[in-house]
Amino acid sequence: MTRLTPRLRAIFVLVALLAIASSTGRTQTPKAPAPADPPPANPKDHWHIFLVNGVDPLKLGNLSALGRRLQEQGFSHTYYGELQALPRFRDTIRQVHRDDPKARFALVGFSLGANRVCDLAQSLQADGISIEAAVFLSGNHWLGGLPTERPQNIERVVNLLASGALRNTGWRDWAENYQLRGAWHFGTPSSAEAVQLVTEALNRDLASTKAP
Repeated sequence: MTRLTPRLRAIFVLVALLAIASSTGRTQTPKAPAPADPPPANPKDHWHIFLVNGVDPLKLGNLSALGRRLQEQGFSHTYYGELQALPRFRDTIRQVHRDDPKARFALVGFSLGANRVCDLAQSLQADGISIEAAVFLSGNHWLGGLPTERPQNIERVVNLLASGALRNTGWRDWAENYQLRGAWHFGTPSSAEAVQLVTEALNRDLASTKAP
C-alpha cells in the first residue's frame, strides 16, 4: 500500500475543504415577490359634491356640518360655500370634468341656495356636464320659492321641504318630494331625517352609477 506523502496529504485536505466550502456556501437567488394587487378603486373618489348656503349670515342652518358628515362617509370631495362661491364652483366643476372622465357631480342647496344650484347646473349645460343629483334643502322659502322647471342636465332632484308656515308650498312633480317632520326652515340642514335622506340619495346614485 502506497503511503501518502505529507505534500499529497495536504493537497487532499485542501481539496476536501474547498469542496465543503463550495457546497455549504452555495446560495439560491430568492425569487422576486409577485406584484401586489392594486387596491380596489373607491367609486366615491369620483364624486364631487358642492353645498351652497342660502342667505344665512349667522350660519343658523349649519349646512357646513352636513358637508362634514358626507366627508366622514367617504365623500372626500365635498365642498361648502356661500352664494358668492358659485363662480369658483363652476370653474372647479369644469376643471374636474376635463381631468376625470369618470367624475360625477351632486349639488346641494339650502334655502335660496336651492335656486342658485339650479342656476349653476344650467350654466354647465353648454359644457355637456351632467349633474347626477341635486338636493334642495328647505327650498320652500320666503325669497321667491323653488324653480318651476328642472334643468335638463340634472338627472334627479331630491326636494326636502321644511315644516311650518310654508309646509304646503314647494312641491314639484319633477322632484322626489319629502316633507320633513318637525324641521323648521333653519333646522333643515342639520335635521337627522334630512341628513339620512341626503346620504341615502347619494349612496343610491352611487350604487346605480356605471363607469362610462
